[in-house]
Amino acid sequence: MASFVYASDLHGNQESYERLFEAEADAVVLGGDLLPHTKGTLESRIEAQRAFARDYLSRKFGSRPCYWIAGNDDWGCAVPLLENGTPIHGRAAPFLDGLSIAGYAYVPVTPFGMKDHDRYDSDDWSPRV
Repeated sequence: MASFVYASDLHGNQESYERLFEAEADAVVLGGDLLPHTKGTLESRIEAQRAFARDYLSRKFGSRPCYWIAGNDDWGCAVPLLENGTPIHGRAAPFLDGLSIAGYAYVPVTPFGMKDHDRYDSDDWSPRV
């Protein structure tokens, strides 16, 4: 029987990613908030996520099967740089032992500044200000 490890909210913590990818498992599943949550200007925060996705996490994804969804702290413009893994937002993908896996990356609207993955639940819903 195949096995997998699941993690979420690693926020770019390389030590946690190293331990995760060292685990004895056939696949890795990541449930969002993959990229660093940094401080600074908007441009520097976006670039930090883009660099991490491109230069670090995509390489980790190449080490074994990895299925992932973005989280509310992952900038939409950095997500396309995640190569080698299998994005599962809004779709099913073949998984282990002939099963399928699917994901949903949206979250209810939050009071935080980043809005790339917020979703209104109904037409008459409005955020609290």
